[in-house]
Formats: sequence, structure tokens, C-alpha cells
Amino acid sequence: MAKQFELEILTPSERIFNGMVSSLVMPAEEGYWGVLAGHMPSIAKLKEGKVRARINEEEKEWIIKGGYAWVEREKTVLLVEL
Repeated sequence: MAKQFELEILTPSERIFNGMVSSLVMPAEEGYWGVLAGHMPSIAKLKEGKVRARINEEEKEWIIKGGYAWVEREKTVLLVEL
């Protein structure tokens, strides 16, 4: 099983996801950006597009209008507009 990390996705009005994922792909301003557990800490501005997370062999997807990503080695937080 792939190593997992915590993902939290927040909008201005609610938390839409909080759980463990094995991978994350998000639409950063420079292009789609992939994150795995242990990723180097980073901050990125997100653009409109699809956020995809792999959760226990299944893929979950959200369409966002933009936002920000805060990536730490064991947790990623997305602040987004839907």
C-alpha cells in the first residue's frame, strides 16, 4: 500500500474533505502539480480545474475555480472556491 498523507479541502463556508490520501493532483498556475507523502513543503496558487485525490484505490474529484495549496510533508491543505 502506498504511503498516505492527510488532505484537508476548505471553502470559505465549509470543509468539504478531510482524510488520508495516497496521491493528489491539482491545477497550479504553472500546470498540474502532483503531491505524494513526504513532498517538500510548498505553497502554490491554484487555477480553475480538477483536483484529483486517490483514496484507497479509488479516485475522488472536485472542480475548483481557484485557490491556494499549502503542502507539508504529512499534510496538505487546499483553500478553494468551488
